[in-house]
This record gives sequence, C-alpha cells and structure tokens, in this order.
Amino acid sequence: MKLDLNVQSQRGDFRLDVAAQLHGVTGVFGANGSGKSTLLHAIAGVVPSTGRIAVGGKVLQDTAQAGMWWPPELRRVGVVFQDHRLFPHMTVAENLRFGQRTAGRLSPVVELLELGALLDRWPAQLSGGESQRVAIGRALLCEPELLLLDEPFSALDVATRRRLLPVLRRVIDASQAPVLLVSHQLPELLALTPSILLLDAGGVVGHGLASDVLKRGVDNVLRVTGIRVDESAGLVHAQCQGVALSLPLPAPINGAWVALNPHDVLLAVGEPGATSARNDLKGTVTEIRDGPVVVVRVDVGFDLSVEVTRAAVAQLGLEPGCTVRCLAKATAFRWLG
Repeated sequence: MKLDLNVQSQRGDFRLDVAAQLHGVTGVFGANGSGKSTLLHAIAGVVPSTGRIAVGGKVLQDTAQAGMWWPPELRRVGVVFQDHRLFPHMTVAENLRFGQRTAGRLSPVVELLELGALLDRWPAQLSGGESQRVAIGRALLCEPELLLLDEPFSALDVATRRRLLPVLRRVIDASQAPVLLVSHQLPELLALTPSILLLDAGGVVGHGLASDVLKRGVDNVLRVTGIRVDESAGLVHAQCQGVALSLPLPAPINGAWVALNPHDVLLAVGEPGATSARNDLKGTVTEIRDGPVVVVRVDVGFDLSVEVTRAAVAQLGLEPGCTVRCLAKATAFRWLG
C-alpha cells in the first residue's frame, strides 16, 4: 500500500511541511528538531495539522475538502511512542488486549515478539527493551493500516538495541501495512530499510535509497556485501557493486553500510606509487562542480564524490572523461550498520 502525504503543522515558530509518496518501509531521518516526531504525530492525528493524508487510497484527512479530518481513534494507525505509554495499572496482557481491535487470541503477536514470559508482569517490572516490545505488540493488535515507530531504539543500550533489531525485522516482515520508522540511530535504521525520508527544518530534503539520499556532498554512503574479516591484515574485505574494498576492523554484527567523507579521498593521475591507502580505485571523472571546494564525481564502478581544491583541478588537468585513481585508507571508512 502507498502512503500519500501532503501535510502541514504549525507548532510555535516551527512549521512542518512534508509532501511525499511512500511505499513499504521508510526510515525517517534528520537532526534533532527536524520534524521527525512531529510528522508521525500529525499522521496519527495527535497534533493539529492541515493538508491531505491517505493510506492505500483511504483518505484520513483532507482539509481542503470541507475540512475532512478523522480523529486518531478512527485512523487505524498503530503508533509506538518514544516513551512507550503503557498503562501502569494494567498487566502486560491487559495492555495488549487494550489495543486489540477484534476478539481473538493474543498468541500470534505474543509469539512474534517473544512476550510469553511477560504477560503477568506490570510495566514497572519491565526493562526498556521489554517495554518497547509490549508497546509494539499493542500497536500491532489494533490491526493497523499504517504502523508508525517513533525512535524505537531511544534510551536503549547497545546490547538491547541489537536484541531488538531482529524482533523489529520480524514485525516489519510480518506487517502488510506501510511502516514509518523514525530514528536518529542511523546504523539501526539502515539495518531495517534502505529507503530514507530525510527531513531538515520541517521539510523534505531527500527521499529514496539511503545511498543516494545521504550522499549530499557530505558523505559517500555505500552498501557493501560479501563481508569477510581478515584478522591477520587488520582489515575487513567487502564489495560495493562488485568493486573490492578494504575496510576497518571491527565490522558491526549487522554491518552493511559504510560512509566515506569526500575530503578523505585523494585523487591521482597515473600510477600513484606506494602509499598507505588500502583502496586504490581506478575510475573516470563524470562531473566537476565548482565552488569554494570543488566536488569531483568519479565512476569507479559506483559513484564516488571527492573534494579537492581548484589548484588541484588545474595541476592534475581534471575534466570530465579523464582517468584518475581514487585513494582512500581503510580507516577513512566508517561503519554505519
């Protein structure tokens, strides 16, 4: 199902204005204050907003059409808030049944989220990760047509986040509804979806594959495969679109994405000779963008952005179509997840 958004919300001096068409699972990413949580709350109907929201063709609000606006309880949206919002006077089983839309057994959701041992506990007796799983279960039991997860990894330690990741993968795989996943934890976000909606100052600045959206002249964001650890060399070997890369130890358990800042790449024309760079990638210059810092785009089998000075462009005779070598140390790469 498709989620159609053209939604605006004014909260004090902050204005949210987001227009996008989203499919499947989308990660919502951006700096603090960019509007991530406000967007989810507007979709859920828990903060005032204007504009149009539709899921699978079903319109939840369209304020341009006679002020149509469905209240939260009619939207069939499952929401997991940052603070979980479990009812403290109810057991886990009672919290789950509160969200249940139709009568039936809890067992499918209980099994999916591994909640069997927790059903008789009170929220105060739960760890952060356990509370998060209960909140997700309650959201699923409302049989949502749209699932919104607001910072599911917030306030969780690294070990708990790693335990929660496979649980969230199972939830996402089992859900037939579109999923919006807000997180400021980029490694976990990229481990769950390659599709990103990037927000800044309340607006959309990018939407699509993370490798494209996050490559905003700041970082080259690359998806890697075939990860192989070489302890003797102190390296991790992997590939990006068939191109061999040498990356730093240690590789994260769910490692599949790396970032390389454009200013950490050196360009050479001809044989560079012996260097400490473990990555020597031959490519063709496809574009040169002039500015205070010149950005050179190079096709090395995948698209790579490199920052150089104007003096370097002149000295090396760089122009579209010329052959260059891109040099990068293994330690220049950063694992994202």
